[in-house]
Amino acid sequence: MCDLRKDKSNPYGYEPIQAVEESVCDECMRHSVFIPIESDQFTFAGPQDQPIILAEDHLHKDSRSFLECSVGADAMRVGLGDTIQSVEDHEFYIHLSPLLVVEEFKRKLNYLVDKSFPSRAINIIFATDDSRELATHIANRVGLDPSTACLDINKFTVLNIEEDRPIVIVADAVETGRSLQDISRQLRRLSSKVPLVYFIGVSKTSGEYGRESLKSTLAFAEGPAKHVVEIVHSIILPQFPGVHPWLQERRLLLNSDFQRCVDEESRGYFAQRLSVLSLSDSPLLDNLFVPNVEDGKLLLQPGFAFWKGNFSGRNEFSEADVFFSIATVLQNARALGHSKNPGKVKFIRSNWLQQTLLDPQNFRRFDDSMIQASFLRAAHPRELNYSCSNELSQKVHEFILEEIDKSKSDVGSVCAELLLALATQQLRLTQKHMTDLASVENRDLAPITKALLKFCQTQRSA
Repeated sequence: MCDLRKDKSNPYGYEPIQAVEESVCDECMRHSVFIPIESDQFTFAGPQDQPIILAEDHLHKDSRSFLECSVGADAMRVGLGDTIQSVEDHEFYIHLSPLLVVEEFKRKLNYLVDKSFPSRAINIIFATDDSRELATHIANRVGLDPSTACLDINKFTVLNIEEDRPIVIVADAVETGRSLQDISRQLRRLSSKVPLVYFIGVSKTSGEYGRESLKSTLAFAEGPAKHVVEIVHSIILPQFPGVHPWLQERRLLLNSDFQRCVDEESRGYFAQRLSVLSLSDSPLLDNLFVPNVEDGKLLLQPGFAFWKGNFSGRNEFSEADVFFSIATVLQNARALGHSKNPGKVKFIRSNWLQQTLLDPQNFRRFDDSMIQASFLRAAHPRELNYSCSNELSQKVHEFILEEIDKSKSDVGSVCAELLLALATQQLRLTQKHMTDLASVENRDLAPITKALLKFCQTQRSA
């Protein structure tokens, strides 16, 4: 019907496309998506399940630097937000106060203050009440009286603005930077020529692009030079997880169908657990995961792959420290998919042509139950949706059966967290494997895992 060959008589045709090996394919090197084409109608196949195994290279260097100074300081916590139903709950909460006494953090903060605090500045505005302590530290460092120099955001409008006198703005932890942008706009309304200097304790962005965009936005100025933005530490984390796993857990515990699966032996534990998850103003530090038995604990042995180098010899840590570590690794793997130069590291891709899944091998490679539970909590549900792959679902199903059997003698196994992930549909298997799970005997299980398995057995849909 149409001659597409390119030659002298048809200069606008197409050159023949040569097939090449993956190892020398330019498109493969650029991580182009492989799209199977089916039938003579050239229709695309459905989303391709591409499993990924995480490695040390997936931990961003800035996140590693932050973890090195914050693990064991009780600074990282899981927040439930102001209201338990809110869709804007901040899952990743960083309490800066403990970091102000960590020598490594304090050394870098003091260096940035010495370098960039303007000599003529007499006012420090703190963006939130949690930022007051950081503002006080900075004021003491430069010899200002914190009681007069540090001003609450709601009181800074009383300032007598002088166009050539800089103002310092302090924030403890920043995600999108909206609060700082609001302060900047209000200051510009008072005077557009006031030099601003920002000190941010911790920047929580979803990738390098987000962090650079934040700095660029805050640095924009109408004066002859840009504003100064100093960030002490950065960590890559999801800004909005979409599904908050602890809120999902709470909804399960309130589910009447689940309540019918709970016997007298575990009723007290689940009532106490529900009470903990209802304290929305108390971020979780060490009560993140559901153990197999009441007062049980998930395990983390020395030699955690993402805590090497400067982590050696560190014995104190919280469950939140481990969860944050896995969450930042996963988010960096997602962010690499949007990077101009992702390198050779595989990354997580989620689009209508391809969905990257966590390879079930991750649960065997990282065999400490606290790390495995962190994977289950930190991954997005679509990254644990094995219902479209019989092969991957089979591997996860086998692992679950092993953990169920293991839990009878090992109270530190990840069994309860696996069953909880199935119960909340954070983790999904094929219909066949969910049906097979219904035939598993639960008589010899501990009360907590027994209740969770019993509920899963009533939920046959994948």
